[in-house]
Amino acid sequence: LEIISLRANRLHGEVPPALSTLTKLVRLILGTNNLTGGIPSSLGNLSTLSIFDVADNNLEGNIPDTLGKITNLGAFQICINQFTGTIPSSIYNLSSVWWFHVAENKLTGTLPSNIGSSFPRLQHFLMYQNQFEGQIPSSLVNASGLMRIELAGNRFTGPVPPNLGVLKNLVEVLLASNQIEDGEANGWSFLTSLTNCTSLQVIDLYDNKLKGRFPNIVSNLSTGLQKLSMNNNQIAGNIPEGIGNLLGLTALYLEQNFLTGPIPDTIGKLRKLNVLSLHENRISGQIPFSLGNLTSLTRLTLDHCDLQEYGTGSRASVQGDLYSFGILILEIFTRRRPTDEVFKDGLSLRKFAEMAFPENLMEIVDPQLLMQQNREANENVHATTISTEEMLRYLEPLIRMGLSCSMELPKERMAMYDALRTMHASSNTTDLYSLLSFKASITSDPLGALSSWNDHNRSLSLCQWRGVTCGSPSRHQGRVTALKLDSLNLAGSLSPSLANLTFLTKLHLPDNQFHGQIPPELGRLLHLQYLNVSFNSLSGQIPANLSSCKNLQVLSLDNNLLTGEIPTEVGSISRLAQLSLTSNNLTGTIPPSLGNLSSLTFLSLAENDFEGPVPSNLGRLNDLYWVILSRNKLEAGDWSFFTSLTNCSNLQVLELYRNELEGALPKSITNFSANLNWLTIGQNQIYGSIPMNIDDLVGLNALFMEENLLTGIIPPTIGNLKGLQSLWLFDNRLSGQIPFSIGNLTQLNELYLEVNELQGSIPSSFGNLQALITLN
Repeated sequence: LEIISLRANRLHGEVPPALSTLTKLVRLILGTNNLTGGIPSSLGNLSTLSIFDVADNNLEGNIPDTLGKITNLGAFQICINQFTGTIPSSIYNLSSVWWFHVAENKLTGTLPSNIGSSFPRLQHFLMYQNQFEGQIPSSLVNASGLMRIELAGNRFTGPVPPNLGVLKNLVEVLLASNQIEDGEANGWSFLTSLTNCTSLQVIDLYDNKLKGRFPNIVSNLSTGLQKLSMNNNQIAGNIPEGIGNLLGLTALYLEQNFLTGPIPDTIGKLRKLNVLSLHENRISGQIPFSLGNLTSLTRLTLDHCDLQEYGTGSRASVQGDLYSFGILILEIFTRRRPTDEVFKDGLSLRKFAEMAFPENLMEIVDPQLLMQQNREANENVHATTISTEEMLRYLEPLIRMGLSCSMELPKERMAMYDALRTMHASSNTTDLYSLLSFKASITSDPLGALSSWNDHNRSLSLCQWRGVTCGSPSRHQGRVTALKLDSLNLAGSLSPSLANLTFLTKLHLPDNQFHGQIPPELGRLLHLQYLNVSFNSLSGQIPANLSSCKNLQVLSLDNNLLTGEIPTEVGSISRLAQLSLTSNNLTGTIPPSLGNLSSLTFLSLAENDFEGPVPSNLGRLNDLYWVILSRNKLEAGDWSFFTSLTNCSNLQVLELYRNELEGALPKSITNFSANLNWLTIGQNQIYGSIPMNIDDLVGLNALFMEENLLTGIIPPTIGNLKGLQSLWLFDNRLSGQIPFSIGNLTQLNELYLEVNELQGSIPSSFGNLQALITLN
């Protein structure tokens, strides 16, 4: 046995130590289950293992140092568990590692000073949300293929290595929520260096101890940069005019610093900007007219600055900020502006709201709020209808705060502390009613999984409800960040109210009985990183606006009843690492935009009705290690897609069987990565001969070419594939003798050669096939 892949099931119990007896095991994938206990130290005996994945379980304890004996290990993934202690030094010496993901545990310790030399093949370095400390080693740049550095949410100190710019493939640098110090003392040298990284998409330096003047060099960063976060630091100076050069920006976070001067007009050039957050600075002057060009903007925060007070023309102050905020609230819910023609002769927006509050509140609320909700309910018979009473329960405290903050006399306005407290309470209330609305859409809960979910038991916080995880005291405290309700036989529809869980990063609802459509409102979850609703009965189309979830890394919708095409917009989710749409009723072609998913490692589109050629640009995805396209109606075209995939040096699995691939078997088949261990092209209409240099695929464990139109001989060189366990060549037109060299395949379990035109006798060397189970 070489492959154990049991990802995303409902396995429980401990990892069996007996797995260590499987001495030929190459991949052990147990992620996304409910496993408990620790990692057996005996697994260190699996010397041939290349992928070790126990992510997203409930494992705990220390990481065994015996794992450092697995010298062939390429992917080490233990994230989203409860591991403690330090990472053994033996693991840092695994020079084959290219994927290192230990995030979201309770690990401690420092990084070795020579880590870049110890991990020379490292491409993905993910250690966020742990308790690591010390400095980030400058040797990290010795891992020249590094693409992602994600160390956020730890206790790292000192400066950022100044030479990161030598990493030409760098896509993401996430160092938020540490204690990193840099700035003018070091000339912001690390930022200067990063201007050499033309593929850079994300820089996140939020919540550190960065000081000095805002570096002008930011203007020279890659135009492909999508997110820049430098908020919650101690940065002073002006925002440079050159900020307008960063034309790819979708999010700019500079709040909670000491920035001064005006907002540059050039910021209006950033047409892709969704989020502009500048609050709690000392920015002065007027709000630039050019901000009106930012038609994609969904979030703009300018409070607690020294800008002109909105709606009065007065200079800003704390009380003025409150006034602006109050007026803004009234604008949002009435969809009226202070400058509307109706407001004259002593009638103002505030007076208009005050006269209706609270008895006639619904008379002034924007009717579109109700119409939109009713429209959603009509389109989806399973949607939850919000009553007028419930709507008032949401709106009353908000309108009351808007009125209090916008009192004419500053001394009569609500205190800042009270406003913040009210907003926090409103936020928690939003999460509460969002969860209760989700529960209301559940029609069957046979295990009583949601019995703790109610608004009556005040002694039990919603953060203690089953399946609900909230933020830590240092980040999004009391707000729902994860919802995990898998394998509970829940039936009903997915309520659009889930989209109101503003800080949700993980939505994990597989293996239930949900039906109806995937709510398009989920596209509003800008923090969402993980979405798994597989193994349900969801129907309808994949919402195109899921592409707005720019932080999404895992999208798993397999084993549902989805129809329609894959939205082209999915190709813009730049951080997407796993896309699984297997076993649905999807149609159309595979969109070429998927070739833009530079972080993609896992692509599974099997068992649908896709047709047309496979996009040839998939070969640009250097990190792909798993491509499953079987059981569709795909065509080969000029086979350029096949040749392009030979560029994917980490590719281990390629499944293309039972499609409509037609044409001569490309000679490029022998150019695939030496890491390829599973290749299936059976049940197509492929002709031609098997190349003599097929033995270049030295890593193959399984080769399936059955039910095609192949001719010629079976190359004797096939006997050099010493790791081969399955060889399926049946139902072709192969001729000649069975090669004597097949007797060298001592690990072979399955050999299928029937329905061909082979001649001669069965080679006596077959007596060497001691592992053979099936011979046909």
